[in-house]
Parts: sequence; C-alpha cells; structure tokens
Amino acid sequence: MKNTLVVVALTSMFVSLVLRLVWPQVEFLAGLSLALQIAGILLLVIYIAGYVRGRARSRA
Repeated sequence: MKNTLVVVALTSMFVSLVLRLVWPQVEFLAGLSLALQIAGILLLVIYIAGYVRGRARSRA
C-alpha cells in the first residue's frame, strides 16, 4: 500500500511536468498540472508522516 502511494505521487508530479512542457499555454492544462502537483505533494507528505509514525511506534 505504501509503495503504491509513492508511485502514484511521483507519477502525478511527472504527468504534471509533462503537461507543462507539452502544452504550456493552455489554461485548463495549467490548472490540471497544478492540481496534480499539489496532489502528489500531499500524497508524499501523507507517506512521510506514516513512515515517521511507524518508526516512532517501533522504538517505543
């Protein structure tokens, strides 16, 4: 599950980069690209928070 989360996050950021490079002038795709970037960053933050919590629990 956690590996899938990272793959989805990195894929969404990669797709957003490709959209910006291929069609930089299209406003809808710029908005979609921004949404994908934010979603990817949020997914990575969720993954990192879960990882840190898991390590804290295993040490306690």
